[in-house]
Amino acid sequence: SLPALKAYLGGENDYREGHYPDAIEGLQKAVGSDSTFALAYYRLSDAAQRAGRPELARSSADKALRYRDRLGERERRLIEAQHAWRLGRGDEAERLCRSLVADYPDDVEAWLQLGEGLVHGNPLRGRSSVEARPAFEQVLARDPDNAEALIHLARIASIQGKQPEADTLVRRARSAVQRPPTDLEEAVVTADLEGSERVGRRLAGTFQAPDLQAYGHRMLAQAAIARGQWQGAWSELTLAATLDSIPALELRSLFAAFSFLPLPRSEIIAVREAVRRWDAGAEAPLRLQRLGLLDTRLGDTTSALRDARALDRAADSSLHGRFAHTLAASIRAHVAAVGGRDREALADLDAAGWEAAAPAFVAEAYDRYFRGELLERARREDEALGWFQSIAERAAYELVYLAPSHLRQAEIYQRRGQRDLAVQHYRRFIELWREADPELQPVVAEARRRLAESEGVGAAVGR
Repeated sequence: SLPALKAYLGGENDYREGHYPDAIEGLQKAVGSDSTFALAYYRLSDAAQRAGRPELARSSADKALRYRDRLGERERRLIEAQHAWRLGRGDEAERLCRSLVADYPDDVEAWLQLGEGLVHGNPLRGRSSVEARPAFEQVLARDPDNAEALIHLARIASIQGKQPEADTLVRRARSAVQRPPTDLEEAVVTADLEGSERVGRRLAGTFQAPDLQAYGHRMLAQAAIARGQWQGAWSELTLAATLDSIPALELRSLFAAFSFLPLPRSEIIAVREAVRRWDAGAEAPLRLQRLGLLDTRLGDTTSALRDARALDRAADSSLHGRFAHTLAASIRAHVAAVGGRDREALADLDAAGWEAAAPAFVAEAYDRYFRGELLERARREDEALGWFQSIAERAAYELVYLAPSHLRQAEIYQRRGQRDLAVQHYRRFIELWREADPELQPVVAEARRRLAESEGVGAAVGR
């Protein structure tokens, strides 16, 4: 219908300008006027994914797939590839996208989808999002003002430490759109710790709305953990809780579960009690997962497995039911690892289906780091390195794992005799945790000792 088409074109324009809430509104009007409008569902799924609404993204992709039959071959294949990404079938989705760009080498949309899938999906498979660079470069070769490609390439450049290139790409992205979104630079600068701290301080300012202030304090808490300063993180979360208590508790309970933070047992118990009092409502599965992680850390595996069974009872074929299955499998993996059953723990992580659930849960990154630990212990070091190297490439909340991941990589490279790489990662770890809390300083001192050892051996070999 004409109203559906007009709403679709308006939503498409907002989407290309990077204004995803406006795009969602227009595209929902389009499918409201025509409930079989497959292309509108396809783009609605993209807009919802970028706006942090995974349920809408998934349901829209389902409907696009259902109504795709009246479209041409290219459009049908785009929808099928998108649907595979939404289901967390990364290998299948990548294969479909690479087949598309092979058959339609000048198709900007196909190259964009390949790049988007790699940049967001690769870390969920233990691969770097930097692999998406060639796809986005292909987009720019055909559409030099494509804002999506520009901003993704800017973020990739920032991850690679190429800040002048990142700055240039951000300027190009800003000039490419008529109404630049306010979070344009934020999407890039939060790829590094210093940038994340700057954004957090700005948002936490007293002139911001309370929800933005709370978000800023949570960002600063994440940055503090990334620097090994859990006491500072607790202070920021206390401030955040006065403005928005539940997200602060979600984050505090995750931090308390981290195996690499030597928190007092009394503090972990206090956090667990706060989670037990949490009237979670729709967030009940998340509450159970946090209880399971905290129970496991406290050595109460019986309670942790009870938490997992409660999640199992909520598991079904719905989206929330699949999430419940993922969280239950996550708890079982941690319980198995505590019991020394690393192979079983890896199998549980494989069964969890985190690729599909990742857009909805910050905790997915902890299981990626955890998987790297398990693989390292199993002497599957090449695989472990892939998971450690790709940490902090999807979102700012992953920065909390950056220092431990550098330390793990340094230790692997030192064992292998790859001294230059060991030195590089020891230096980065020490830089990140240089001002860590006293409880973590013994770890930093040991890293300094090993750095000196690696540098000394390297100097001796050089002579």
